[in-house]
Amino acid sequence: MCAIVKPSLKVTPNNLLDWMLNPEIRLGTSTPNEDTSGDYAQEIFHKAEKVQAGSFNELNRKALRLIGGRNSPVVPKGKNEIAYFITETQQVDIFLSYRTDARLAVLAASSMQIVELPENLAVKANYGMTLMKDARSSGVMLAMYILSQNGQKILTKYGFDSPLILDN
Repeated sequence: MCAIVKPSLKVTPNNLLDWMLNPEIRLGTSTPNEDTSGDYAQEIFHKAEKVQAGSFNELNRKALRLIGGRNSPVVPKGKNEIAYFITETQQVDIFLSYRTDARLAVLAASSMQIVELPENLAVKANYGMTLMKDARSSGVMLAMYILSQNGQKILTKYGFDSPLILDN
């Protein structure tokens, strides 16, 4: 997870929480309980509470749940959701998101900045891959590509860590 920030703000990992708590700053997230990115945002809010008392309630109150919910606003076809809410409609100033989605948002609107979460707020999403014993050859080929040097280069480019390989 990371923060995508509108261009005019001078946000760093060290001052991110102060910016998110600033009453003048509009904060966006995905919808908790309907989109896992929103659930991770809630984890960030809980971690913020440990840093500064009252943070969870304040962040939870002010966060606009704009993506991934049954009642999320409609984004015009072909538009990047995060870029749309930050640069076009200007509904939010900071959006908490997966790093992969942040990279796509910056491709759509290069003036935005990606800010890493400080260690005390960091939440990591863990993904797994399992290859079944009787997997089809196409599944085996996909798994081998993902684990290959080329596959790892692509995953690293989009912010994923190298895999931990367990053999059972």
